[in-house]
Amino acid sequence: MCVALQELEAALEAEESKVTRAQLELTQYKQEAEKRIADKDEELENIRKNHARQLESLQSTLETEIKAKSDLVNISTPLKSFTNFDFEVLFCFVFLL
Repeated sequence: MCVALQELEAALEAEESKVTRAQLELTQYKQEAEKRIADKDEELENIRKNHARQLESLQSTLETEIKAKSDLVNISTPLKSFTNFDFEVLFCFVFLL
């Protein structure tokens, strides 16, 4: 009976050792998974920040181009009427001569 008890205790210790080893492996897998998730979260955050900067840059460029176009329209409108007036005056002089 002592031998059987010793065999059972040895088997129990072996099973406890397996459980402990499995728990350790599970903890390692969880840590690796959490690290990969944290790395991906950081990568996504960097991508988001870069896209936000690019968007701000594009918005700034667009605003600059819109302002430049508006300035050109504001300048060209009086120039068009001035140019048309000059041609009208020139044609009047040519036909009067």
